[in-house]
Amino acid sequence: MTVVLSDTLKRFIWDFQSVAELAETRRELLLIGGDVFKRALGAPDLTPPAFAAADSSGPRLYQLYADALARFVLASLALAPNQEGPVLMGAGWRMAGVLSGAVIRRSEGGAEAGLAQGAMETARAGGGAVQYSNESPDRPALLLLAFDAANLSAPAAPGFANGPEAPPFDIFTIQTRLED
Repeated sequence: MTVVLSDTLKRFIWDFQSVAELAETRRELLLIGGDVFKRALGAPDLTPPAFAAADSSGPRLYQLYADALARFVLASLALAPNQEGPVLMGAGWRMAGVLSGAVIRRSEGGAEAGLAQGAMETARAGGGAVQYSNESPDRPALLLLAFDAANLSAPAAPGFANGPEAPPFDIFTIQTRLED
């Protein structure tokens, strides 16, 4: 099975990659990247089904894009009803947006915030670890995440649920073929 890269996802990855390439500061990355991120949240075909499947046996964190320079990670987090996601480290910056359903974000220190479909938030480096939970008894939730690749080097960093049939996209798979 080959995962099909939709034009919407290709455009989002390309735009976010460009922001990461051109941003001169983390603040600029969060501001401009956040705008790209917000626009993507309304797209119905943004996440292929292979990267959006919730499973009642545990949360599924899928890597959507593997940045060749290890600067950032684009991922989706699929949560079944009444499911808590993995703890995401907070060493670097983070963006999170709700593609479907609704979630509760619990931050290190106990602060909570509810995020409905279409909502998006950013956090600067050092914002602390977070966990997203789906408290709906009957509806799955899907989040789009972008975060500093430094968050993956923490000892307790979560792994990705991608199988060999659904590897993350890379710079070569998002390239557009030019024709005359």
